[in-house]
Amino acid sequence: MLLNNAHSSDTTSFTYAGFSQHQDKLIFQGDARINSIYDLELTPDPATKNSVGRVLYEDEIQLWEKSTHGISISDFETTITFNLTSSPNDNNPADGFAFFIAPPDSTIPKDSYGGYLGLFSKSTALDPTKNHVVAVEFDTYFSGNSWDPNYRHIGIDVNTIESSITTPWERQDKKQGEVRINYNSATKFLTVESDYPGGKPYAVALNVDLTTRLPEKVRVGLSAATGDNVQVHTIHAWNFKSKLIKNEGISFFTWEEELLHSFLQQLPNLSLDVTVRDSWVWASDRNGLFSVKGAYSVISSLLHMDGLDGSEIYDELYHIVDVKAILPEKVRVGLSTST
Repeated sequence: MLLNNAHSSDTTSFTYAGFSQHQDKLIFQGDARINSIYDLELTPDPATKNSVGRVLYEDEIQLWEKSTHGISISDFETTITFNLTSSPNDNNPADGFAFFIAPPDSTIPKDSYGGYLGLFSKSTALDPTKNHVVAVEFDTYFSGNSWDPNYRHIGIDVNTIESSITTPWERQDKKQGEVRINYNSATKFLTVESDYPGGKPYAVALNVDLTTRLPEKVRVGLSAATGDNVQVHTIHAWNFKSKLIKNEGISFFTWEEELLHSFLQQLPNLSLDVTVRDSWVWASDRNGLFSVKGAYSVISSLLHMDGLDGSEIYDELYHIVDVKAILPEKVRVGLSTST
């Protein structure tokens, strides 16, 4: 049942607390269906071999937008409640399910059953130049796929079935689990958390610029597949919300870039984050005001240009300038340091 939904050029939100047979605003592909108790079965019960099922939310989402001020990117978050049911005496049920983001005209690729999870064609699955899909996969099959680790896992896939990053994950048969996925447009981190009630929490994150991987407008969806081994992939609830974070035209002029570059080079142990904790770097826009997210992006870019360890500094700077909780959205700015 679609409890609420909202859509504009900048925001999208929806909540499915169960799925009515009216199938409001869902595009069904392959074997996906609503069962008699109003759950969404991505692959049907009883489980069948080489099954693929997907649903996509109908409204297109403005993932990012290019304007005269630069590129604006959406924050988004989604929560999925799921259940996986294996056949009796099956110790390696397959294959898993995924949350995915793809171009609006996305359809089930040819031969995408089994470990391809309904997302990638067998012939191009390992070629990132041939695909436009970013997915978070929950892979329950732990042997037989050359691109996968030899354990059940959560993986983040960027235009290829070979995950950019994975973490071990254990399914619990016939128990209700939850997935929480978040994308922060300022840090460009895609974070994933999953757990079962009372069970071990699992988490993984990846720094990925979605503007270089996906078109400006996309659809979001859920996908699952079986191969020679099978299981039923059931979704009990799904909610999603996104908001385009407008780029307000914040920029450094040339002299400011040179000043900041020189300043950062003077800081001792910069790559080890020793004394940077007490340093603040600010930049103003054309109105003399400052936005935290805009300056963070510029600062991190300059650090990458210096050839420093981007992952370490990126994370550290995020904590330094994430002051939205204690400062108003617009502030006056300056440049300061201490040791």
